[in-house]
Amino acid sequence: MSLAIVTPSSTRAVSVEEAKQWTGVPVDDDDIRILALIDAATSHIEDFIRGTINQTVYDYRLRGFDNSIYLPNPPLVSVASVKYIDVDGVEQTLATSVYDFDVNKTPGEIRLAYDQSWPSLRDVENNVTIRYTAGYTAVPEKIKLAILMLVDHWYEHRGAISELRLSENPYGFESLLNTFKQFKF
Repeated sequence: MSLAIVTPSSTRAVSVEEAKQWTGVPVDDDDIRILALIDAATSHIEDFIRGTINQTVYDYRLRGFDNSIYLPNPPLVSVASVKYIDVDGVEQTLATSVYDFDVNKTPGEIRLAYDQSWPSLRDVENNVTIRYTAGYTAVPEKIKLAILMLVDHWYEHRGAISELRLSENPYGFESLLNTFKQFKF
């Protein structure tokens, strides 16, 4: 199994202006640094919750079909296609009538539709590729607050952090995000 980003998000959950206001930075001199901190904080939170914040298009490659296929990095927004390598070694696109997907389940799930069967596959690695979009249509306020907290924390403490002075994450960070955290499946 492998997961690859096809189209990264073109938006951010928090703007530079919002981060500057939160951190109290009145000048534009540090905009590039703050933008980098927003991106790093977003990535850090995505790792922590095992999910996607800003809508991103992924290719999920796996070997074979299962009754239920759970898609990593929720929340699932949509499934664009399910492709597979047939027994002759030719890539085919699976008809959408063959499968259903559930965006209300976390993580999102693809399953065989009623009275359907999965096609026969060539016995090779990554013979199934699912292209899907994941991420929030409206980023929850708790996640935005966690991003702002990290940006502020990292902006104020740009040097090395010792165990005696600070923790890696600011106080309250985990409690904001625990409801979004996904466990491995």
